[in-house]
Amino acid sequence: MSHDPSGELEALIDRMPRELTNLILELANIAKALAPEHARSTYGEPSAGLTPWDIYGRDDAERALAMARRAVDITNTILKSLGINVTGTNDDSTQR
Repeated sequence: MSHDPSGELEALIDRMPRELTNLILELANIAKALAPEHARSTYGEPSAGLTPWDIYGRDDAERALAMARRAVDITNTILKSLGINVTGTNDDSTQR
């Protein structure tokens, strides 16, 4: 099982309203960028004797967090555009 849903997101483009295309592509690009880091951020590189803390620093974490927040914002925008109300999301960016 892959942790990269970018292909599935790109496949949805033809089924979504045209005005969502750029948002879906941006979301797919975020997924594509972060997917390879999933296992490394969890397990490190055991064969090289590296832990996640050896590989990543604060800047890496802040960049990934910003990308994840952007992905949530994009997802909420897409869902709202499709008339889907998602409860439990926090639209108050002041808590970030």
